[in-house]
Amino acid sequence: IAIAIARLVRFSPVENFSSYSRNNKVYMQFFMSKNKSSDKSSDSSNMSAYKLETAPFDPRFPNQNVTRYCYQSYIDFHRCQKKRGEDFAPCNYFQKVYKSMCPNAWVEKWDDQRESGTFPGRI
Repeated sequence: IAIAIARLVRFSPVENFSSYSRNNKVYMQFFMSKNKSSDKSSDSSNMSAYKLETAPFDPRFPNQNVTRYCYQSYIDFHRCQKKRGEDFAPCNYFQKVYKSMCPNAWVEKWDDQRESGTFPGRI
């Protein structure tokens, strides 16, 4: 128990996050690229311009496991585009959900399967 407590005391999530954000150039480039301006303002003012959103609650998926929610949103987006056309704005809701919930590797795999005609879902 003493070893576990010692590990918890040494672990500081804030320190680890700040070192992560300083050392990970890709993260910093993504995070800061959306808010470049000609004047050199402080980082805190740049960060306040972001509005972070998560996928809203969907009563079809009441549990915390998001795998089904991710897959169904991907299916719903492509069904909506197929039925309503690519310019139909409400379809973008499903795209936002699956892009925020699904791992990129899954989406790339599903896109490849759709192009080759081997995607298992009904779109």
